[in-house]
Amino acid sequence: MIRNKKMVSIVLLMIVCGLCVFVSKSTWARCVKHFPRVDSNPCPPERNIKVKDLLIDESAFPAGWRANALGPAGTGPAPMIGLRRAREETSLGFSPITDTSKIGTTTGAGQFIDRYYTFGQAISNYRLEKEAAIRPTLVFTFWEVPENIHYKSKLADEFYFACTKKERISKCTAVARYNEYVTKFNVTMTPEVMSYKDLEKVFKAIDERMVKYLVD
Repeated sequence: MIRNKKMVSIVLLMIVCGLCVFVSKSTWARCVKHFPRVDSNPCPPERNIKVKDLLIDESAFPAGWRANALGPAGTGPAPMIGLRRAREETSLGFSPITDTSKIGTTTGAGQFIDRYYTFGQAISNYRLEKEAAIRPTLVFTFWEVPENIHYKSKLADEFYFACTKKERISKCTAVARYNEYVTKFNVTMTPEVMSYKDLEKVFKAIDERMVKYLVD
């Protein structure tokens, strides 16, 4: 009987804290303060920054690349998608100004940033994003770290990148976690629009941008 009562209490606690997540930021803070956490990982501090401010800009790219003219997308609370609901999300696309008919493919890049409610959520979703990023497709079946890329982030809590190639087209992806934030960068490129050396500069820009806003 006592055990059943404990189970009921735990379920009710999870429901209450779940409702807090959906209501508002301030309500979430009160939930964390007044109820024990089911997640053993501590909650992040409140931050007076906008998630869109963490996005890189055109200066991180080679000459001729431009950001999407419409600007960042999804710069607010993220929609509920199963257990992967982020607290905030944003993304921004980039493309080179070039005649794609000459190189035979469409090239471009995109950065995606999710902020999670707890460090535990961020850790779990970093792993999910990493697994999804290198999932084989019919065209691109094998992912690896190119021999001529030596970048290793010393600023991210977790960092991973890999590339796959078919003929002259390279697809690369980088996933990194900075505290409760998970950022993903995808690019489809050819030597005419971006080199591996240019790609390392983009990784460095992401590092510097995140640390600029997140380090106290």
